[in-house]
Amino acid sequence: MRELYVDLSVENPLSKGTEAGYIGENNATTLVIHPGSKILNTGCSSFGVVFLCKGEIFRTEQFKPASEFRVKLGAHLTQDHYLSMQLEGYSENNDVLYKSPMVTKIHFSPSIEGNESEIDPADYQIYAQIALNAQSRHTHLNSAVISRLNVKNGELTYNNSPVCKLPKTKTVVLSAENGDVDVLLSTTGSPRMDLISYSEIDSFAVPASSEILSVELQIDSEDCPEWLDLREMTAFDSETPCIVNVFKPFYDDATETTVFARTYFIGQYNKIAKYLSAFLLKNVRITYIDSQVS
Repeated sequence: MRELYVDLSVENPLSKGTEAGYIGENNATTLVIHPGSKILNTGCSSFGVVFLCKGEIFRTEQFKPASEFRVKLGAHLTQDHYLSMQLEGYSENNDVLYKSPMVTKIHFSPSIEGNESEIDPADYQIYAQIALNAQSRHTHLNSAVISRLNVKNGELTYNNSPVCKLPKTKTVVLSAENGDVDVLLSTTGSPRMDLISYSEIDSFAVPASSEILSVELQIDSEDCPEWLDLREMTAFDSETPCIVNVFKPFYDDATETTVFARTYFIGQYNKIAKYLSAFLLKNVRITYIDSQVS
């Protein structure tokens, strides 16, 4: 049983990591949520956790105020690469009194998916093969090699030496005030919006082969939360659908800029473009999996 910690009392609630397991798992991961004293002092009689998975909302049972809440992630919450969550506080009459900032970077790694195949158990050849396998189940020609394999601190070892190091999740913040990043709204061709940098990718240590988990924006507006997740701003806007490409950064030869996220709008520009055209972009926070394995 693995545990993933969410500390709502700090700026980055997932500072200890975002990996929650694999798509399709059932109760293999426990979400350990620390609300912090600020949330516990909001006068709420109980709290509950709200999840967003593949466009559907799920709510847990309600908890009495405590220093931590533990929620197992059932199979209904592990059906997509990303899971979002938010803590709600309720009055004695079950009215919603409080909502925490939404956490959007809970990540699940891919799993094998497809239709189940069928075999005919009456086929005598299958039984014969099973019998032969049962006789040799404990026979390994490479048992001396296998015995040297082990796992230490979550990493594969051979003769107690690490075979490789797991990729690490990293975060980099780019400042719009310093000219690191800008927003470009295309006026030609298909409607699109680019989140671009005027410097090379390597200047910010974001390798071109890395998987970007999230791109968050800070906008100079009191009406907006402190950080806006680019994917959440566009993912479920049914009136003006769009396509968000935030998985791989690339260099655009036509504009001579590094593009971290490109959004194609099917129709008119939607709310994300209105936000960025009406207010000044302050900072961009990019969270990615470092593809370099040492």
